[in-house]
Amino acid sequence: SDEMGSPLNILCQGCSVSLELAQLLTDKEQNCFEVDDADYDFPMRSLLRNHNLDSFPTDVFRYLLECSPSCLRRQKQIIDPIDEGDFDRDSMFTDTLLHVACSNPKISVEAI
Repeated sequence: SDEMGSPLNILCQGCSVSLELAQLLTDKEQNCFEVDDADYDFPMRSLLRNHNLDSFPTDVFRYLLECSPSCLRRQKQIIDPIDEGDFDRDSMFTDTLLHVACSNPKISVEAI
């Protein structure tokens, strides 16, 4: 497996993301939307955090959402090692897709 995830995930990290390429890189079983390793982002998250885009591809966002609506429920939970002593051991900060989208100036209000 590639260090950056599936080909669809790699596309979503690039400068030029098109609907046609996203559709071509979607495998029949749609395994490309799954995450095998905790270190990999999945395509929706990669697209939302991509600051390299000239303009946000809303059509690709909608396509990913149609193919994998469950991706909106995925989130990363991160323990902040700097503040770990200030909180209970089980305290975690959640980096939701909404937070990721809102922190990217390339994303349109329509997408959010």
